[in-house]
Amino acid sequence: PLAASLPYRQLLQQAYGLESGAGYIGRLKELMRRLWAENDDPDHADWLTLLLGTSAGNRPRTLVFEAQKDGAHGMIAGGTGSGKSELLTTFVAGLALRYSPEQLNFVLVDYKGGGAFTPFKDLPHCVELLTNLDTSAVDRMFVALQQEIARRQALTAETGTGNIVGYRSRRAELRSQYDPEKPPPYPHLFVIIDEYAEMISANQEFQGELESITRLGRSLGV
Repeated sequence: PLAASLPYRQLLQQAYGLESGAGYIGRLKELMRRLWAENDDPDHADWLTLLLGTSAGNRPRTLVFEAQKDGAHGMIAGGTGSGKSELLTTFVAGLALRYSPEQLNFVLVDYKGGGAFTPFKDLPHCVELLTNLDTSAVDRMFVALQQEIARRQALTAETGTGNIVGYRSRRAELRSQYDPEKPPPYPHLFVIIDEYAEMISANQEFQGELESITRLGRSLGV
């Protein structure tokens, strides 16, 4: 796993004081439990934050997926072999480290045949792992995403919460309105596509689908 690789170990040690050596995996799991609990607190409801790497001066570099900060959507560009897929796996590992499956889900789409995201196929956050080997499944994914956006729009309007952060900050209150144990789920839904250009080149209609999702999904956590 990426979080157990040497460069990422060094980053976690710098950011969280997570020491390497014997018992590292146990300490990593404990860190995850702590971060999941902190971010599940309604008082800490916020947009997704990712520990990505280091910047000038060896300082930790984070991304905040909010329109007024680093943006809710993005694209990675680079030549063949420049590390685009590695960066995407860093996104998945870094976000899964901070947020539980109740707070964050992934839809992973690999248009290079399925290798890049295979390590995450059993990750509890991963609700779908698709490849270019099954284009009908990608078609169904877009239908499901539009249905999920419609569900979130209705839920946001019904609760008067405005956006995903407003909803998650009021979960304790919403428990009395819905199921006391669990209000309707509203996790951040992160859709990651490896080889976006290849997907659009092979299926022009997907571009319109993605543009619709990016227009509507920002405030809804998609």
